[in-house]
Amino acid sequence: MQERRRFNRCKLEQKAKVSMESNGEERGMLLDVSVGGMRILLNRKVELGSQLSGEFKIIPHLGPFYVRGVVAWTKAVNQKGSNLWEVGVKFTKVNTIPG
Repeated sequence: MQERRRFNRCKLEQKAKVSMESNGEERGMLLDVSVGGMRILLNRKVELGSQLSGEFKIIPHLGPFYVRGVVAWTKAVNQKGSNLWEVGVKFTKVNTIPG
């Protein structure tokens, strides 16, 4: 299978905070990140095309990154009794300053 991503992804497991315009704020687990987007694990389904903003720290001794993006895909995690969702986000803005 050919890789379709434009940017290499950095795999990690890091806590992240996201805010969605219709669902409020939620804490999740950042699974991987690249220049163009991220994959995050959340406790609820998010609608495709939803706008969200997020905050996460991936480099020790540096401040957090603040991002805005659009939900590009979602996938239910198939674990018994689980209500977890993997969410793919395409970044529209990345910054080290809030806002």
